[in-house]
Amino acid sequence: MGKFPLIVVGAGPAGFCAAVAAARLGIRTLLVEQYGTLGGAMTVGGVPYPMNFAAGKRQVIGGVGWELMQRLLEKGWASGRGEPPYGVLDVDIVMTACEMDAMAQEAGVELMLNCKLCKAEAENGRVRRAWFAAPEGLIALEAEAWIDATGDGQLAHLSGAAYEMGDGQGELQPGSLGFWMDGYRVSEMDGETLRASFQSAREKGELQAGDYYGESAWGIPALFSGHGLNKNHVEMSDVTARSRTNAALEGRARIARVMNWAKHSVPQAKQLYGASVCPEAWPRETRRILGVEYVTAEDYRAARKYPDGICYSYYPMDVHKKPKDGAPAFFLESHSLSPDRVPSIPLGALVVREFENLLVAGRCISGDRMAQSAYRVQATCMGMGQAAGTAAAIFLASPGDMRNVNADAVRRSLQDQGAIVPEKP
Repeated sequence: MGKFPLIVVGAGPAGFCAAVAAARLGIRTLLVEQYGTLGGAMTVGGVPYPMNFAAGKRQVIGGVGWELMQRLLEKGWASGRGEPPYGVLDVDIVMTACEMDAMAQEAGVELMLNCKLCKAEAENGRVRRAWFAAPEGLIALEAEAWIDATGDGQLAHLSGAAYEMGDGQGELQPGSLGFWMDGYRVSEMDGETLRASFQSAREKGELQAGDYYGESAWGIPALFSGHGLNKNHVEMSDVTARSRTNAALEGRARIARVMNWAKHSVPQAKQLYGASVCPEAWPRETRRILGVEYVTAEDYRAARKYPDGICYSYYPMDVHKKPKDGAPAFFLESHSLSPDRVPSIPLGALVVREFENLLVAGRCISGDRMAQSAYRVQATCMGMGQAAGTAAAIFLASPGDMRNVNADAVRRSLQDQGAIVPEKP
């Protein structure tokens, strides 16, 4: 059984930043990931646009996540939309994973890949140990502090933490199964001809609602210019193997319909081929682990300031809908955002209320469904992750109860690391 001061479970944007931050602060840190690649949704999930690091011309997310973006920009593996500081960037999936490897190893993070969490044990308000399915069998690990960056809140759930999920009536936002199609030139395609062909296929039932959820919002050419990435909707009813299996099957059926239509009905796409497909459909929402604080939609709309604020979140509330003809694919509450009113996240939303040594970071933090639809994006998750790693380091320097960790000390340390800390009320 391995023992560590800190174990971070999940190496997506939040877990990566958490592990790097803690290791740089001198904490021996193990980062455990179920896939063989770091990056989560940004790499394995096929969503290589981490979204808003800036509000207008004001940068609002810095620190480890922004450092990763800068390294990619400098090496030509990322591009910013608009003028610096970039509100949104697009990154190269392969080189992002490689750069994350480098940053983690430079920081001294110990990595354990291809290990899936399958069991956790807690007693007396402390998570004691967890078991991971590894190629060589089950591995048991112990830690003094834990960070759940699984996205699904899996470690917290298996430890017995309370949570909310979906709208309370059993509905979750649909996920997407990422894929990459190539072998054509968008510049050779005519938008009007594409739209007519797509609509004809829809009327014949060759394509279905949800095969391309941007058909009304972005137009058909965007399906090709985006190469299929993050372009379909698949139903995800819960966090079970059966639900994930059904989502994968549905996703591949959607991909097949789109590619068959394109190859056989779009003259400029006769040489189209499928270059890759992600290993699973990526969810937009699952569990929200209840913490000592709870972020509501009203808090987010009002850009509420918190005494323990640890990062900003500049993205509109964005609830995607189940595929249905005649219904909007998503609801985007963009009017709630202004560069002068930037929402923030409190440390208490990362602190699991039942446990004295467990934090969550990423889309599974404590908040309501509408707020989660905004703070789930990768840039915000990076800010949360660095805060979680910093809070864990401060907790480990003077062990006690994570629920009483000194928020001012966390904020000061984040500033020292180059992170951007929200103003207090």
